Amino acid sequence: MSEMRECIDMNVNTDESKQDIEIDFGRIFRSLWHYAWIIVILAVLGAAVMFAYTKFMVTPEYQSTASLYIHDKNVTSSAGVSGASDDDTINYNTVGGNAATYLQNTYKRTLISDSTLNIVIDNLNLDYSSGTLRSMISSSVAYYPYFDITVICDDPEEAAKIANELANVLYAQVSKIVGGSSLTHVDEAYPPKSPSGPNTMKNVIIGFALGFVIGCLAIIIIELANNKINDDDYLINKYGIPVLASITDSDALTHKGYGYYKRYGKYEYQSDCTKGSEKS
Repeated sequence: MSEMRECIDMNVNTDESKQDIEIDFGRIFRSLWHYAWIIVILAVLGAAVMFAYTKFMVTPEYQSTASLYIHDKNVTSSAGVSGASDDDTINYNTVGGNAATYLQNTYKRTLISDSTLNIVIDNLNLDYSSGTLRSMISSSVAYYPYFDITVICDDPEEAAKIANELANVLYAQVSKIVGGSSLTHVDEAYPPKSPSGPNTMKNVIIGFALGFVIGCLAIIIIELANNKINDDDYLINKYGIPVLASITDSDALTHKGYGYYKRYGKYEYQSDCTKGSEKS
């Protein structure tokens, strides 16, 4: 008999250890719904904080772009050139394609080289170091042979000046490095009328999402750490203990609205009994 009892105890302990790691998702979802107002408040608060940070703490940035045209002897193009015949085309053979890629990489590397940046800094009397100026510059070749130089700065006038000066200096630098190729200034950079960043709406959405996630995680962690007995099924399913009787919460029956939050817990039977005995 003693051995049988030990086996039963071992089985019970094993079942309890298995049940301890189970998560009642229904209970978690009910808690999330019950405290949805807290989640909403945190989400709105996160959006408001990010809005205020973007508007009052982050310096607006302005973007200005200068466009250049690459002349390459390996690529013959007369599209858009006055006096060109309809039979003229752009020939991209294997050699020409490799040369185009080579020129693009050469121009991009020359654009952000210390020699180019130092010349621009000296010509414009800038207070930036070459590293700071390099972080403000980007280049792209969306449609070869057009080469775009973009400068992002907190001053729109300065952004346009730097972009145009980079185009001029790059033209001189390329003529020294690459033979048979040159650049033509197509579009000058102009001071932008509105800032390009920061993106206020994007930051507000990020703040809202962060507040929402933090609220949900906080409620889930609190619910998982809660070891109180919340209903009859908890005793039956977890411990196999039958419930002989229960006391109905009169407040819960009277106030069924979502927004009502009871002064006493749903299953604080001792306090309810004490109140009844005091009245009697």
